[in-house]
Amino acid sequence: MQIYNLNPISIFSTKNGKKIKIELGNIKMEMGFCRFAQFRNYINSLSQKINQNTEFVELRLVRKNLIIELSLNDFVKLCHSMEVIISENSIYKN
Repeated sequence: MQIYNLNPISIFSTKNGKKIKIELGNIKMEMGFCRFAQFRNYINSLSQKINQNTEFVELRLVRKNLIIELSLNDFVKLCHSMEVIISENSIYKN
């Protein structure tokens, strides 16, 4: 399922600021600080496996064993936006 053509990637905080919402096409996730940090670690581990032949990155999401495939361009956008959130919020810094 190539959802990267449907909608852009969006990351934003909830109204109370205690959770982060991530939208990858039509897939919506809401997570607290700890789960966001775990998701960031997962994304970082995937980024280390990218090489010059990589065109798509496969994300395996726990809910209903969902597997999505992002273009390398969209994956890089996801990585960058997660790093921006980390750098702008002291609660995420180690």
